[in-house]
Order: sequence, then C-alpha cells, then structure tokens
Amino acid sequence: MTRGTKLQQQQDSTHNKNHHAHTPNHDMEEELLKQGWTNTTDPHLLKWLKEADGGGRVFQPSLRPYNVTDHNYGHFKDFGVFKFYEKHITKLLSSKVSGFFVEAGALDGYILSNTLILERFRAWSGLLVEPRPDMFQQLLQKQRKAFAARFCLAEKPYLYKTKFWLSPDFVKDNIAFGAVGSRVYDKVQAAERESGSLVNVLCIPVASLLTALDVTYVDLFVVDVEGSEWGVLDNFPFHQITVDMLAVERKDKGQEDRKAFIKMVRSKGFGLLDSLKEDYIFIRKIAEFLVLEDDP
Repeated sequence: MTRGTKLQQQQDSTHNKNHHAHTPNHDMEEELLKQGWTNTTDPHLLKWLKEADGGGRVFQPSLRPYNVTDHNYGHFKDFGVFKFYEKHITKLLSSKVSGFFVEAGALDGYILSNTLILERFRAWSGLLVEPRPDMFQQLLQKQRKAFAARFCLAEKPYLYKTKFWLSPDFVKDNIAFGAVGSRVYDKVQAAERESGSLVNVLCIPVASLLTALDVTYVDLFVVDVEGSEWGVLDNFPFHQITVDMLAVERKDKGQEDRKAFIKMVRSKGFGLLDSLKEDYIFIRKIAEFLVLEDDP
C-alpha cells in the first residue's frame, strides 16, 4: 500500500497562486451536486479536487518557511485535552518518520494542533481540513507542509451542501479560540442559534480527498468535527484506506451513546486505548506498534 501521497508538490510560485485562488469552479461544483449520489472515486470529482485551475480546493503543501510562533499562545498547550492527545501521539508515533496524518477541524493550523509537531520535527506530511473560511485563510498563512482543503467532512457517502454555524468570537485576542465550537447548523442547540452567523459549505467524504491524493495509508486521523464524527467514521472505507490511530472528540450524550459510539468504532477494527471525558484514542487492532488487550 502507498503510505502518504504521490501527488507532486508544485513550485513555490504555483503554490502562492493557488493560495489566492479561492473561487471554485461553480459550474463543476453544481454539476457534481446535481448527480446526486457520488461515488467517492468518481473521476469527475477527483479531477475537480486535484486540478487547481479547474476550481478544486485541495491546496499544495507550502514550500515557504513556517509562519508559526513557538510560544504557548493562550496557554493551550497546558489544556488537559491537548496534553491527553499529545501524550499518546508522542508515545506511539513520534518515533515514526515521514508518516501521514489527516486533521479534520484544523482551525488555523496552529491552535490545539497535535499534528504540527509531527510535521515539523518528524518530516510527516498530511491533510488539513477546515470548513470555516476565516480559519482556513489563517491556516494557509501558517505555511504548513501539508495539503489543505476547505470543506466540511460529509457524514454521508456523497457530496452535499449545508449550512455551517460560525460560533461567536468570545476571545477577542485570538479568533481561533473563538472559532472553537463552530459546526454544521443542524448540530447547533436552539439557544445558541441566536448568536453567531451562517455560511454555506460543501461537505465531501474524506475518502474522496484521500483518493484524489493517492493516499491509502493514514497513520493518524484526528477527528474534531463537533458532532459529525459518527457519520464521518461510519462511512469511512477502512477496508480500502488503512488507518492506524484515531483521535476523536465526541460530545457527552450520556452513557448509552458512549457505549454505542465505541461499539461502532470497534466494528471498524479498532480498540479503545484511552479516553478523557469527550475525547478518545482508538488504535487499529493489528497495528504494528501495539497489541491491545480487550477493550474496557
């Protein structure tokens, strides 16, 4: 199997051009939507994703120096949830060089990112997915060495549009913190709908993005999609694309939902390694670096 991607990086000038070409080819987009059910390997969809000149939204890894700070802005590195993921990712994956990650809900590409350290210091590549337009602009400015796509991840095995709720900016000094909690509108509680704003977003199966990049092996899949994680994982073709580790947030909906969610992920060939309230680490049961005992 192919670990990582075969899609060649563009030259720096092409990368810069693409980073400013945010207007998609709406004719092609509408045509894809009209087709109704879309196979994740539909050739028209994959072509649209890969060809920047055709309006696709998969942006190349930056060849420029990083534009990120090393100081603990907002003290997010002291957050319990950040430390929880960092502990397991560092323990199990930091010895691996040139791995591949997917981070869904990437925000600005820096705040709360558990993939940046792998990218910077272990030569990993990956795919960053962020539907919120202002966050995606900031993400591109960070000059990450990963592909980037401005979509929401589909909960269904086809392409569709939906409304995306932008949470209000509660943190004036850092818009990324204010953006935490933004999500698909039908996941928003009635009391919250009085604030924030809405944008239309295109939702696409993550398998389509990975297929467009010729990726068949993902070492780490970070899923922070504020309520859409069940559908995203349930429709993922784990039999076609191998994933070793899942780092997933699932909002607390009670013990029965927790049990059902864990059961669903286990049915995909994973074991639960650890959890912290609403956050979970799952490991592929036959992953080369770990043999799990029976799940709790």
